Amino acid sequence: MKKLKLFSILFFGYAILTIIMTYPAVFRLSSHFMYDSGDGFQNVWNMWWMKTSLTKGTHSHYTNFLHYLDGITLLFQT
Repeated sequence: MKKLKLFSILFFGYAILTIIMTYPAVFRLSSHFMYDSGDGFQNVWNMWWMKTSLTKGTHSHYTNFLHYLDGITLLFQT
């Protein structure tokens, strides 16, 4: 019982700290993206592509949207 209590205190403590440190962005995750000026836009595209490929049943590690007509593998995409 002591382990469960300790786990609960630590879990909720870290959750509260995370919310405080990422405020107000944590409350806008459904409409905003948190990224820097580096690979941020690429990661947004990756998330869009994974959603699109999984909902349409296409291959998630290959796309024709890049290097069109030939397409490109996304196996080494970060």
